Amino acid sequence: SLSDIATLTNGVPREGGYRYIIVGGLRAAILGIDGERTKNASFSPRPIPNDGKGEAVAIPATLGGKPVALLPPGLFASRYDISSVVFPDTVEELPAGICYGCPILREVKLPKNLKRIGRLAFYDCPRLSGIAVPEGVACGTWAFDNRPQGDNRIILKP
Repeated sequence: SLSDIATLTNGVPREGGYRYIIVGGLRAAILGIDGERTKNASFSPRPIPNDGKGEAVAIPATLGGKPVALLPPGLFASRYDISSVVFPDTVEELPAGICYGCPILREVKLPKNLKRIGRLAFYDCPRLSGIAVPEGVACGTWAFDNRPQGDNRIILKP
């Protein structure tokens, strides 16, 4: 259950607002946001909307002195307070639902070494625009929103 996972991860290292582990002694895997609330909790799971301004989030390139290589599915899902996300170049895959349901997310900086974008990664992010997905990057089903607002576009480079 989610509470069991939360209990197990309480002893893991924390840095820069993230809980993480070192995998194989070579790379860092983010487990979640430090202080993250679960949807099954009795308190509010996500921040309330903040007049649509939002904050910029930059995932660190290293944690514990190791490159951040792995991100969990849904890391920023259903967040009403994020307007932009910068992923470090050390990440090769954006997992399923990483930013699913972020209504004011406008900008995303994709990693240079990106190979795959998981299903529903940016689905239900109607204000997201101007992303140029490099050639050769595999995109999962419904990786991007099907209801963009205005002239918002996702550009797949040939």
